[in-house]
Amino acid sequence: MAWMSYALSILKLLMFIQHYWTWLRTKATTTARDILLKVLASGPTPKHVAFIMDGNRRYARLNHMAIKDGHSEGFVALRQVS
Repeated sequence: MAWMSYALSILKLLMFIQHYWTWLRTKATTTARDILLKVLASGPTPKHVAFIMDGNRRYARLNHMAIKDGHSEGFVALRQVS
């Protein structure tokens, strides 16, 4: 029966490690986000933004479309964003 106690102890340890790992991952993600937002907020506001239209031809080929249609859909997507 000693092995049962040992197995229970290991199970409790694994549950603690899982809980701590989840907390640590959440804390690290939150901290990284907060730092990034502070860095972005401290800098100047951009005067313009550029969109690089990359992948329209690849999109068209993957969707069995004419390349021209892929560029047209890329333009429509850009208009929805801007």
